[in-house]
Parts: sequence; C-alpha cells; structure tokens
Amino acid sequence: MKRLLLATVFTVMFANCLHAQGAQEQPFEGHLICVDFIYPLTSDSAIEELPHYKRQFCYPTLVINNMVITDKSMIDCFRNHYRYLYDKRLIIKIKLISVKKAQRKGFYDVSPDGALFIKTKRHFYLDLSNCIFYERE
Repeated sequence: MKRLLLATVFTVMFANCLHAQGAQEQPFEGHLICVDFIYPLTSDSAIEELPHYKRQFCYPTLVINNMVITDKSMIDCFRNHYRYLYDKRLIIKIKLISVKKAQRKGFYDVSPDGALFIKTKRHFYLDLSNCIFYERE
C-alpha cells in the first residue's frame, strides 16, 4: 500500500514538473493583468473614498452592446451610473478581455489594458451623449 501511494505521489509530481516546463516555454501573450481597479466601473465618489496610494487603475476600452465608447463625457456618465444600473439588473454581462482577444473579435483600436465588454438587458438603451437611460417595451 505504501509503495502504491509513493508511486502515485511521484507520478503526480513528475506530471506537474512536465506541465510547468511546458508552460514556461510558451510566451505570456494575450494575458490581461490589471492593477487594482477597472476605471470604467469605478465612480467619482468611489475614487474620492480611496486613499491616494491605492489609486491604481487599468483603463480598458469600454464597449457597450458591441459599440465602442471613446468620448470622455460618455465614459464618465456610464461610470457614475454603473452601480445603479448593475443593482437594477439592467446590465447582464461584464467581461474584461485582452487586446489579442479583442482584435480577434474585430476591435482593433483598443487600449493596451484590453477591452471591457458590457451587455445590457434586452430593450434597455443607454443614451450616453445626454446621460439618459430608458427601457422600451
């Protein structure tokens, strides 16, 4: 019984070593690493509450319902209403992806921090130019 257990342990350790060597040979391309906070999801009031030494953000490109948002006033409108929209369950899906995955999806002008894809509830619309949110029935 001890030999079987010892053989199993060594087999698992050997397999892990081989897997680790294979992982080291592959470059880390397409991985997204954020610092602390994702800027489009953090409101002004939340930023003010943070201490100065913790104000480290990553700035991904904001994509809402497959539409790229680049205007600063529109991004600020979304940022300051995000918590309300999320609490009311008007935002269905949030996904942060790398630059390479965004380019594979057809979004070529994204920031080095990647892209933040947000999908809203069906028949719910965001008019970020006027900062208006409405739901069509």
